[in-house]
Amino acid sequence: MIVLGVPKIGKSTFAAGAESPIFLPIRQEEGIDYLDVHKFPTSQSFNDVRERLAFLANNDHDYKTVVIDSASALEPVIWGDVCETEKAASIEKVGGGYGKGYTEALSRWRELMQALDYLREHKNMACILIGHVDIKKFDDPLNDSYDQFTFALNSKASAALFRWADFIGFANT
Repeated sequence: MIVLGVPKIGKSTFAAGAESPIFLPIRQEEGIDYLDVHKFPTSQSFNDVRERLAFLANNDHDYKTVVIDSASALEPVIWGDVCETEKAASIEKVGGGYGKGYTEALSRWRELMQALDYLREHKNMACILIGHVDIKKFDDPLNDSYDQFTFALNSKASAALFRWADFIGFANT
């Protein structure tokens, strides 16, 4: 499940209402600071995320839902992992540029989706990815232009996650 929404609408509060959740907070995300929920220490790196998901996969526990808070905060962490591995100064410089860094980042997103699928299939856990939104202008060739909400991720990552998810929800005021 992907839960998208405007800031402070209650995405984390919604996820906290899931069955026996464990939150996997990502650095620079404060969505659960005031919620009484079980949570891992804040993930500072993609390796932290890997270790926490591996813990859930390889150990007995009573959790029924894993919540990643948030995918939007996870993206720069993934980019950092790609840059470190590829010894590049920025995601734009990976592989000589031309979008190759974003393509390489997809391998991390696929790894995440596979780990979440494993938890769903072998540990009977639900998976919730919380995401933020951006507002972008859409120039409709047949009608007037209008603003639309989009997942605050690189378009390649958001497309892959949208294909993966069984449910995509959006919350707004």
